[in-house]
Amino acid sequence: ITRLMSTSEVPVGECEVAMVFRKTAPNQGMATLEIDGAAAGEAAIALLPFRQTVAGLDVGADHGSTVCDGYAAPFRFTGQLKHVDYALGTDRDDFKRAAAIEARNALTDQ
Repeated sequence: ITRLMSTSEVPVGECEVAMVFRKTAPNQGMATLEIDGAAAGEAAIALLPFRQTVAGLDVGADHGSTVCDGYAAPFRFTGQLKHVDYALGTDRDDFKRAAAIEARNALTDQ
């Protein structure tokens, strides 16, 4: 279990909260918490599991068992979430190598 907590107070009112994951090794990385674009905490993730859960993902609530002992279930965020964005990148080198080969082949064919 990795706990990522803010090092500064989350402002009251509208703000943007984000978690940015930076891969440092296979299945490992650093998670940075950002509030309105500014770093507000960081934690190393020693092992990124292949599958997070078989029950799906709850946003703003925890209906089942908790992920840590810092709160009790059931839990529901009482503020307002306007939207949640997921931006998933890829770090698959095989895609990059395939694109480079394809570009080289295209130049050769000309």
